[in-house]
Amino acid sequence: MMAERSSGASTVSRTSRERFAARNRARRWLALRPALIGLGLLALLGALAWVVYVSPALAARRIEVVGTRRVSAEEVRRLAEPELGRPLARADVRGVERRVGRLRPVAAVHVVRAWPHTLRVQVTERQVAAVVPDGDRYALVDRAGVRFGEVSTVPPGVPVIQAAAGQQDAAALRGALDILAALPPSILRQVRSVRANTPDDVVLRLSGDVTVRWGSAERSADKATVLAALLRQKGTVYDVSAPDAPAVRRD
Repeated sequence: MMAERSSGASTVSRTSRERFAARNRARRWLALRPALIGLGLLALLGALAWVVYVSPALAARRIEVVGTRRVSAEEVRRLAEPELGRPLARADVRGVERRVGRLRPVAAVHVVRAWPHTLRVQVTERQVAAVVPDGDRYALVDRAGVRFGEVSTVPPGVPVIQAAAGQQDAAALRGALDILAALPPSILRQVRSVRANTPDDVVLRLSGDVTVRWGSAERSADKATVLAALLRQKGTVYDVSAPDAPAVRRD
């Protein structure tokens, strides 16, 4: 009987120890699990970072150029080519934007990463506001007066600005461009030339041999409104230099 009791007690004791050990192992696992999960995540993030920033698996292999007409797409690609072969995440997109942005016909440029292997160069070109005679050719100018190209003939529908040479040339050109910007499309389409003798003496020549004496660029919005009303009357010379006292003359 005593032997049976001793054997039973030994079995219970062994079972208790096993349960206690199992609980300890479970507690240790619960304590270690966050650390192990964290290490696993760090390893995964490290592998992803290596693939994205170091490995050639996601390297820039293609340059796509959009938005070019006057600028050569090949020239834009050439300026972006130093980034080919680099991991796309490390491609110097700002450097590409600076290099392409130095081209005179470019008004703005934005470079984006098109995963997995493409750099997309989005170009916005300057818009022709007018042309300025330059020897036997014509310089293209945008709304800000930036010269960005030359042509041998005047493009259809583009006004010619003739500004007097001298110190006031730049100011007269800016004034003429401000005046063109103030005109509604219906009148702008009729403008053939702008003669800016001085910033305060600007004359427009419209289709149909119509002359508009504009004066300075001051109050151009008011002058444009007055001119739109005056053009309903027959005349050859319209004077809006004083928009509060306009005049129409028939020669």
